[in-house]
Amino acid sequence: MKKVLKTVGKILLIIVLIIALLAAGTGIYYAAAKSCTLTVKVNADNKLREFYGWGTSDCWWADDISDSQTREELADLLFSESGLNLSTYRYCLYAGYDENNNRVSNEWRLGESFYYYNEESGEYEYDWSRDADSQAMLAAALERGVDTVILFANSPHYSMCVNGQSSGAETNGGWDCNIDESRYQDYVDYFLTITEHFIDEGVPVKYISPINEPQWAWGGDWVGQEGCHYEVEQAVALLKLFAKGIKERGLDVELYTIESGNIGDTAKRYYSLLSEDEDISDVLGAFSVHSYYNDNDQIKKSRFGNWAEETVDVRFDMSEWCELPCVYSTTDVRGACVMARVISNDIGSMNVNAWSNWVAVNQTGVNEEDGLDYSDGLIIADPEDTTDYYLSYRYYAYMQYSAFIPAGSYVLKCGDGVFTTAYTKDDEGMHFRELVNETAYLTPDGDIVVVVVNEGNARDIKFDVESYKNVTVYTTSSEYKCEETYSGECLDKYSIDEYSINTYVFSNNS
Repeated sequence: MKKVLKTVGKILLIIVLIIALLAAGTGIYYAAAKSCTLTVKVNADNKLREFYGWGTSDCWWADDISDSQTREELADLLFSESGLNLSTYRYCLYAGYDENNNRVSNEWRLGESFYYYNEESGEYEYDWSRDADSQAMLAAALERGVDTVILFANSPHYSMCVNGQSSGAETNGGWDCNIDESRYQDYVDYFLTITEHFIDEGVPVKYISPINEPQWAWGGDWVGQEGCHYEVEQAVALLKLFAKGIKERGLDVELYTIESGNIGDTAKRYYSLLSEDEDISDVLGAFSVHSYYNDNDQIKKSRFGNWAEETVDVRFDMSEWCELPCVYSTTDVRGACVMARVISNDIGSMNVNAWSNWVAVNQTGVNEEDGLDYSDGLIIADPEDTTDYYLSYRYYAYMQYSAFIPAGSYVLKCGDGVFTTAYTKDDEGMHFRELVNETAYLTPDGDIVVVVVNEGNARDIKFDVESYKNVTVYTTSSEYKCEETYSGECLDKYSIDEYSINTYVFSNNS
């Protein structure tokens, strides 16, 4: 009888909560004790999936780092063991632009292409000395241990685009594909020629990504960057030619695609058609998505992750994210917590094999109303003088993961037994996110690493981590920036601050 009453009580509580949520216009509602002790259980024998590492892209910034000292400093911050220790680097093949036919006004977002028009010969030719600063940053990254390079492009070369612009079509509001089918093979030859050059130079190009965020409308009345829309069938037709070209040239690379700009049914349809094509599936190395616009929708990520686990039979990566729009300034720890929570949800709920942020360095984005910087980069630089830069709080959020969980680790099953959830309602419906998120990993050295993101009140936390004897704790909060806050024998419980990210490295080392 007691069990029945308890069950009825729970149901009534849920009903009351739902009524309260539906009656509200906007706001946040918390379910569960805000300051209760959590017990995180980690099963070291239950390896969910291999984790292939952390990355970033060179887009929009590397070609502006001309000062050699600044380049070395940034490379240390991003790729060295004392920095973020990133192992994957997405190198952008800029589509270039015609100065007399260009609508992208922000010079920061324009880059130099290896393929250029030689006025003397009257032909398009390759010049491997171009984009020199980006190549220098790539070399610095490789020197520090980057072992996976992904060549990607936001658009075909401008000379192959219908309107001669690399920023998308001007027709149909930007919803038309900006490369005619008759130029598909030209784009394939151009991209694979550059790929061959990089490989010949010793660059570890493992993947190529010729299409980026195809489902968006690029172009139209206003443009902000390079981009090209593709309907699903157009993307598959182009990638089929890429697949044939890879095999014909004998290139030891795989397709890294479709770089879907969002998760959901469209991304699923892309994968369905890609995997059904025999030519593409032969060289399909990774299915990649971007988790934009779902920062507060853990349910959607979980559903998409369940689909991916059941359906995707290749490497599954989250290859691009930044907060859009930035809610908190670069100096606010809450912005760091948002990024850490997204990483936790993408790995723990969406089941990805690797994770990369968008731009490592971005230009300042000062808001005139409050004077605060809302740039979305890990590192923020003055676009007029990139030697003047500083680290965003997000940098340390990323470090809480990347510095302690190397490529080759395994994601472990873990979870807590307490319901700590925030509900929000907006014009698109109801969303929920957990106030406390955790993911666990087994490193190649045999350590167990647990990252706990707390966006609620300060609380105590316990761990059930089998026979591990020692632990080192690193914390990012309003007081710390990925700093060691404890090292010694495992404790019965640990205190975590509000709005904090805490990394626990359990080992049996003395």
